[in-house]
Amino acid sequence: MIKTATMFTYELDDAEQAMAELKDPLRKQTALRKNTVGILICDPEFIKTGVVKTICARLPFPVVGATSMAQAVNGETGRLILTLMVLTSDDVFFAVGTSKAASKEDVSTGAGASYAAAAGGLGVKPEMIVLFTPFNMEIPGNIYLDVFASLCPNTPVFGTLAVDDLPKFADCLTIYNGYSSKENISFILIGGNVAPRFLIAAVSEERLLPYGGKITKSRGNVLMEINGERALEYFERIGLVKNGQFAFGLRFLPLVIDRKRRKYRGEAPIINELSHFDQNGFAVCRIDLKQQTAFEIGIFDSEYILDSSKKMIEKLNAEQDIQALIMFSCIGRRLSLHEEPLRELHLVSAVIDKNTIYMIAYSGGEICPVAQTAHTVENRFHNYALTACIL
Repeated sequence: MIKTATMFTYELDDAEQAMAELKDPLRKQTALRKNTVGILICDPEFIKTGVVKTICARLPFPVVGATSMAQAVNGETGRLILTLMVLTSDDVFFAVGTSKAASKEDVSTGAGASYAAAAGGLGVKPEMIVLFTPFNMEIPGNIYLDVFASLCPNTPVFGTLAVDDLPKFADCLTIYNGYSSKENISFILIGGNVAPRFLIAAVSEERLLPYGGKITKSRGNVLMEINGERALEYFERIGLVKNGQFAFGLRFLPLVIDRKRRKYRGEAPIINELSHFDQNGFAVCRIDLKQQTAFEIGIFDSEYILDSSKKMIEKLNAEQDIQALIMFSCIGRRLSLHEEPLRELHLVSAVIDKNTIYMIAYSGGEICPVAQTAHTVENRFHNYALTACIL
């Protein structure tokens, strides 16, 4: 069994005061068991002022996490805030690690040794990996997942890409025991008496635009041609891009990949965000692409986002024996809320069962399994999703 506590602070400048605002609620909520880990999510300012470093140094257990533009835990929702979830148990085990990820090659070559060291320290078979990765426009989000999934086959991987609230995402940092980085992965291995469950807010077919096509040329996460036409020219022709820039109001463009075939096979939808166009007029996406794959374009308004969030939380409320709940929501969803960026988080706080101990944060990309049987798990990198892990 896992005992869970959540706490928060807005104190940016006085590390001692911030520590006091976390330590007292932790003491009141639960006593620490033999095995403990902390998940820390914060605005980048808490790293710049040294508050995160002090907190991690003072806590008697390992802490990993990432930056976010907004988050919530029981009792509080905010933007310039630090939140902490503490998981502690006698029969569930935790081990943490970090590895370099400045390039695709780093991800592949650096993860093995750090994973092996953490797995050796865990002492039992990993039942789950929680992953916090950098936000790098040059590295498709699925690369991080693919590497860790190969290191521990048929093990669910859940997590988030670090993110911030700057236009160019310049302060997206991962956290590992007080150390922060734009280039490192941090992770938690969880084993023992734990059986994680996962939920994802789905995409509605009613919200798709009457545009789409076939990917006729691609390289990795770069979409080069659609129906034989250069990507930039295609999107300009249908009016979603002008002079190489998205139309007003768009920051990312969600592409729903191979929806009809996946629906026929009973598979979950894949949304791949188009983030920008390179100097060649090619579209740079967040996930690797396959040639001859069909796609459709989705634009999701704020009411749709909130309705899908509410429905997922209602499903969560029907679940039994929730010892901890961790959720991540895509920045694309947050941007769809325009002048009300915290509406989804406030909705979660209002609808969720008051006895559920939870943490939710905005994400630069979501990592969450979509299907799991007794012997296999389908891990997936998502965009535009609201994901949840129940422990």
